[in-house]
Amino acid sequence: MNKIKILVVDDHSVVSMGLKFTFEADPRFSFSGICSSFKSLLEFLERDTIDIILLDLKLPDVNDLDSVPLLREKYPNIKIIVFTMHEGRHYYTKALSYKVDAYLIKSELISNLPDIVSGVFRGFFYSSLQLPKNPEREYRKDLKPIEIQIVKMLEKGLFYEDIAKEINKSPKTIEYHLQKLKKEFNVKNNIELISKLNLIYFN
Repeated sequence: MNKIKILVVDDHSVVSMGLKFTFEADPRFSFSGICSSFKSLLEFLERDTIDIILLDLKLPDVNDLDSVPLLREKYPNIKIIVFTMHEGRHYYTKALSYKVDAYLIKSELISNLPDIVSGVFRGFFYSSLQLPKNPEREYRKDLKPIEIQIVKMLEKGLFYEDIAKEINKSPKTIEYHLQKLKKEFNVKNNIELISKLNLIYFN
C-alpha cells in the first residue's frame, strides 16, 4: 500500500516539528517536508509530488486564504487541509467556497490528526467546527476519527469483525458506533447511513 505523502506549510517551527514527529511515527504516511512560506511551497511543488497539504492561513508572503485558489488552479489533485487558529464562520465559509478538503483548528488534538488526515485522503470532509459543509443543511458535529474509519471501511464492504481487526477494537465497539450514528442520523440500516453521510458531507 502506497503511503500518503503529506507536506506541512506553517511558519511556526514548534507547530511544524510537532506535526513532523506525529506523521513520521505513523506508518500510513510519508512526511514530505515543511515549508514556511507560500513561495517555498510553490518551489517545492515544482520538483516534488504530494497527496496532501496541511496549510496554515497565516503565512508571511500571502494573505489568509488567497493561497488556496492559486493552489487549486495549478494543482487540482492535491488535497488541501486548512490548519488554522481562525474559528470564525467567515473564514470557514470562504474556505469552503474554495473547495478545501478539510478545515482543522490548531486546538485539535494532535494525536487525532493522522486518522483525520487519512479519512480526508480517502474522500471524507472533516471540520473541527460545529458548522456544516453545506450551510443550507443542518447536522451534527463532523465525524470523529474513529467514525470516519468505521464508515469508510463499511462502505468498502468490510464486515464488523474485519473492521475491528483493522483498527484494533472489538466488534461490539464497531456495532456501538454504527448504532449511535444511525440513531443520530435517523436511518434504519447501514446502507441508509452511508447514503445519508455521502449526501450531507459531499454534496
